[in-house]
Amino acid sequence: MMRQVLDNWNGGITIGGSKISNLRFADDTTLIAASQEELVALLNILEQHSAADGLGINYNKTKVIIVDREHDNHQEIKSIGRCVVAQSFVYLGSLIDNSGSCENEIRWRIQQARVAMTKLTKIWLDDNITKATKMSLVQSLELLKRQIELT
Repeated sequence: MMRQVLDNWNGGITIGGSKISNLRFADDTTLIAASQEELVALLNILEQHSAADGLGINYNKTKVIIVDREHDNHQEIKSIGRCVVAQSFVYLGSLIDNSGSCENEIRWRIQQARVAMTKLTKIWLDDNITKATKMSLVQSLELLKRQIELT
């Protein structure tokens, strides 16, 4: 259906010389537009094609985020079409926010790591778990950390 929606669509943004108007993964679709008007037009086309196939857009689960580094007036926009404008949301396991930077994503992941490590406190303090098992856990965590650093 997205191929039909995007047929003859010239909107989107240019990255590395390529025009990008959407990202798709499984049943998640991200629409990308250069302006509010362009996004509303793209949503309308999507809604028309969806209705023709007996489908609908779940506006309760649909979020819009405005990333505009030049202007900070997007804070006052509460909705676009029938979509709520969010300051941030989690998409495919990553924190996306309207600043366009990854600082909040990094802070969020560090906080997740803290919570995970705090949950291991019982293991570190348990005398019934051998030192060898605890060392294996530490080595596994170090390996995981190195893998994360490489990505």
